[in-house]
Amino acid sequence: MDMIKEKGSTLFGIMSLIVIDALEVDKTRITFNSTFEGDLGADSLDLYELLYQFELYLSVEISDEEAVDAFKTIGSLYQFLQPKCTWIDNPKSAEDYAKRGNAYSSIYFALLNYEKALEIDENCIDALIGRAELFQKEQKYEYAAMDVSKIIEISPNYPHIFCLRGNCYLGLADTMQLLISASDSDPTLGMDFRYNIDDILKKALDDFNKAIKADKNDFDAVLGRAKTYYRMGKYKEAAKDYEKAINNSSLTLESQEILDLIEKGYDIFTKKKESK
Repeated sequence: MDMIKEKGSTLFGIMSLIVIDALEVDKTRITFNSTFEGDLGADSLDLYELLYQFELYLSVEISDEEAVDAFKTIGSLYQFLQPKCTWIDNPKSAEDYAKRGNAYSSIYFALLNYEKALEIDENCIDALIGRAELFQKEQKYEYAAMDVSKIIEISPNYPHIFCLRGNCYLGLADTMQLLISASDSDPTLGMDFRYNIDDILKKALDDFNKAIKADKNDFDAVLGRAKTYYRMGKYKEAAKDYEKAINNSSLTLESQEILDLIEKGYDIFTKKKESK
């Protein structure tokens, strides 16, 4: 989503972005007097989704009773949110800027706020987490892993932190493999590979093992370890972890790696498979 003119208020700008994205309306239709149901065409399901999005991005709680009055017009919602979100228009701390970064779907504005938070406090975990997840989304896995490593130095027991770094290493390994494949087909690329894929995969495996040791029910980590084992050619171990992940998550049997393991003769028996 593109940033629109904020009418002197960052809160109004962020609100507009959320509404434009959720309702797929043109930015010119967003005014203080715009009604959600009449002018913007929102139905009850849309309003429920908007309620969820505002609670998620602005870190606020909106009761069903409050939502009835708040979600009449853009202006009424602004008046409801403004006293709850003073940190948006008047950020003072690193945490305020980190929350502002989380509120933006625009990568540029999110990154600006994370950077500002880290200027104030280089150890602001919320900003480091936000920036790491942003880098990961943009497939800048090296930078994401660096931010996660910083968080581990500050707070090694931060929930799911090793799973996050494991996925960063896994993404970096996949990116390097693609570059190697491209270089093999076109030697003129002259790629300078700074990383050894085997070493990166070992780091990913170590992080997933740490995550699972801390929480044996962290099936995101189990799935990450399955993918890592597969890339390392350890198909038996990969099959076992995929079975655990399938039994305890929304993962399906349609994954290419799972199909390949089945073709290689590894039986991945799951409750989902047996129930069909």
